[in-house]
Amino acid sequence: MFSACFADYYEAYVRAFKRLKPNQVIPFHYDIEEDLDEARGLKERLDREGINSRLIELEKVLKSKKCAKF
Repeated sequence: MFSACFADYYEAYVRAFKRLKPNQVIPFHYDIEEDLDEARGLKERLDREGINSRLIELEKVLKSKKCAKF
């Protein structure tokens, strides 16, 4: 499940994910040119709650050789 990651809503996200029980949560709603503090913060919170999550650093993906060039 992809999720927004605004710090003000971490508690609401955790409640929703506990109810929905997704296989994995990926904080995704951020500007890749800015820092990832909110996405990292949500991931840390989800980890503490035992909710499987993963952070995708899009800038690294876009720079990798595996990404098709457009």
